[in-house]
Amino acid sequence: MKTELIEFVSQSLGDNIAWSPYCYEYHKVTGNNLVVKTRWAELFDDIEDKVRFVPCQTVKQFHTTGETHPNGLPEVLGKGADGKFDVDWRKQIIKADLGQIDSLKRIDFFLNKNKPIQKQICDQLHIEYKQIIPTISKKGIDQYERIPKSKYVCISVQSTSKCKIWTESGWDKVVKFLKAKGYKVLCIDAHHSWGAPNDFNFIPKKAMDGSGDLPIAKRIKQIMDCDFFIGLSSGLSWLAWALGKKVVMISGCTHKINEFDCFRVQNESVCHGCLNDEDLNCYEEIQWNWPYCPRNKKFECRKKISFDMVKEQIIKLKNEL
Repeated sequence: MKTELIEFVSQSLGDNIAWSPYCYEYHKVTGNNLVVKTRWAELFDDIEDKVRFVPCQTVKQFHTTGETHPNGLPEVLGKGADGKFDVDWRKQIIKADLGQIDSLKRIDFFLNKNKPIQKQICDQLHIEYKQIIPTISKKGIDQYERIPKSKYVCISVQSTSKCKIWTESGWDKVVKFLKAKGYKVLCIDAHHSWGAPNDFNFIPKKAMDGSGDLPIAKRIKQIMDCDFFIGLSSGLSWLAWALGKKVVMISGCTHKINEFDCFRVQNESVCHGCLNDEDLNCYEEIQWNWPYCPRNKKFECRKKISFDMVKEQIIKLKNEL
């Protein structure tokens, strides 16, 4: 029986969660044992020796703390110290003591493709696509208490890209609306403020500040205890969906086919979905002001999403609880 290695080249939380269930599916189709290299290995359960998720060494860990994972795998296999792909990945596998690996399949994220994120890995593995809700490991969450004790909603307002954020004033209205309905509102972003000099995005003033670089197990606990989740086209929305929570997603720059079935807020009467436009080359360098509005519409896709549009989807969601 062969042992294949599947490498999630993208370090993004959302991509890794989205792709994870298809590793199990690929094993079912091929019968091969799999070693899956991922930044987020702790989120996924192994199936004995048949499907094993192993962590990699990230740039952040290496440069800020000097830490490495026990297996010593680099961020990207075949990548040398100079950043070029001039290293034999097989030697890196041998050094990591992962046993005999017969082949390597690199799974990467091609944002400007008019297809669901989950279909992208299916196409790369050559297996049939169907939407599958990922399964998330609950290891380590029992050490965290439920806070707040009363009913609450989790929100996430930050993104690595300016094109994905919504308006701060809109979020303030969402928080006010939810609190009037008897909910506390917990913001679980990694950063209280995020952006570039003179261009920061802040979490809502009246929300509970749960921001910080916290263990993912704590984020899982926070989401599991909430009534529902409101966020952007981002990793925490994928995590909430995978944990079985209903999700309101506010997104103008991606098409509705890009993510998963949710209560989506999008203004289709204005320019939208540019990141899924195959005629545009949006995926070049991820930074706060990336991409500059590729159609020169001044980000109307997100600016033209009103609070009432979001409120409508929240009400629809609540009616299904």
